[in-house]
Amino acid sequence: EGDEGAVCILACGGQVGEALAATMDLQTQGIRPRIVSLSSLRPLDEALVTRCAKDASALVVAEAPPPEGVTGLAAAVTALVGHDAGVTVIEPDIRPAPEDDEALVHPVGPSARDIRVAVTRLSKVQW
Repeated sequence: EGDEGAVCILACGGQVGEALAATMDLQTQGIRPRIVSLSSLRPLDEALVTRCAKDASALVVAEAPPPEGVTGLAAAVTALVGHDAGVTVIEPDIRPAPEDDEALVHPVGPSARDIRVAVTRLSKVQW
């Protein structure tokens, strides 16, 4: 549980572990974000996301890129709480695809470092 008014990280699936790792590093800097692990996107827990948007100074959405044509967490959160709610979407890293010489890139979700950088930046803006 993070500090009241802290940045809130919304994550699901494998990104929850990255968010937890980022938070451990952030706590050594005195930054205590709140992490919310969403168990599903469909149905999205709209009451929880709305409460997070209301209580937090900013929202950070950490998600792996959704399949083409599928609405992901970031789009669903932004549609629910609006663009003015301080939603920051962390763009996924683009890395070479393992064991596939034909693929140029392989998108993966944001790393703990990516999340840490976003939360640190947003925390400093709030001061």
